[in-house]
Amino acid sequence: MKFYQCFNAIYHKAFNANSELVCVELIKSVCHPVILYSLEVLFPSKTALNVLNNVVDRAFYRIFRSTDNSDIKFIRRIFDLLDVNARLV
Repeated sequence: MKFYQCFNAIYHKAFNANSELVCVELIKSVCHPVILYSLEVLFPSKTALNVLNNVVDRAFYRIFRSTDNSDIKFIRRIFDLLDVNARLV
């Protein structure tokens, strides 16, 4: 829920600027830490980690207006925004 609040605030401000790069950098610095907070202590299940990855994917779907999952994975790799699973290893 907090991720969506952060993302929506950023997206609506940066949407007028038409800058995807700004949105992605703000997501990396403001929104993504909200998801990662205390994950290494909680030991979430694989299902919970997939839900968190889908939350980030939905944000990227909205920013880049793409519905192809392979495109979103490629974009996340370009911006070095790895899956939550990779961050915990």
